[in-house]
Amino acid sequence: VNEELPQDQAEKPEETDEQDQPGDTTVVDGVAQGLAFDTEQAGEQEQQEQEHAGGEQDTAEQAAEKQAARDTETDTGRQPSLAVHTFYYPWYGSPEFNGQWKHWNHNRMPHWNPSTAARYSQDRHVPPDDVGASFFPKLGPYSSKDPEVVTAHMEQMRQASIGVVVVSWYPPGDADGNGDPASAPDSLMPLILDAAQEHGLKVCIHIEPYDGRTAATVKRDILYMHKTYGTHPALYKEYKNPTPAKAGDPQYPLI
Repeated sequence: VNEELPQDQAEKPEETDEQDQPGDTTVVDGVAQGLAFDTEQAGEQEQQEQEHAGGEQDTAEQAAEKQAARDTETDTGRQPSLAVHTFYYPWYGSPEFNGQWKHWNHNRMPHWNPSTAARYSQDRHVPPDDVGASFFPKLGPYSSKDPEVVTAHMEQMRQASIGVVVVSWYPPGDADGNGDPASAPDSLMPLILDAAQEHGLKVCIHIEPYDGRTAATVKRDILYMHKTYGTHPALYKEYKNPTPAKAGDPQYPLI
């Protein structure tokens, strides 16, 4: 007797662990295309390197600048712009590096309206949780003489496409009222210049209105900077002539 089985008891095809993957062909094709593309790119790069090797050799300074530019473009997808400048104040201190807090603990600045100012304390800030800044620093209340901090700052500026670091500067051994003369901004210039060079940035110097500053002392300061830092490759320079620069034209620090 032939009887039809109920639908749920009808013979089912055997299930296997391996099932068709309709996207596999596309994935394999995509990988093959990617490998072919990578191979083509590698060939073009090798050809460019060979052409470059056969041309004129760069000076050591030119090679270093080009390498810094390549590293910057690879790391961030963009290059620092010399049209973007930012002020940089190397006057902060911490107990670890300076023996005491500097600048983070300055007096609270009073509100410009006396009646409003009277409602708030004028006492000094008390680090590390209470700092003299509008925003709490991502790196914490740091010291400006900490090399790791300076490196982190240069990386942050590079990622923001900042090309020129404008350093707040006082003459050797001098600092503002809240600063630390033992680690005055001038003493940190070698650290700042070297870190800027490593990250493809330039440095120019902002002479602060220190006590006793005159035209004569500013001239003295500029001569000192030119003699001390003028040959550093990270010092930002401009050509004296407004016309397009030619090889061999004199350059001067942008102070």
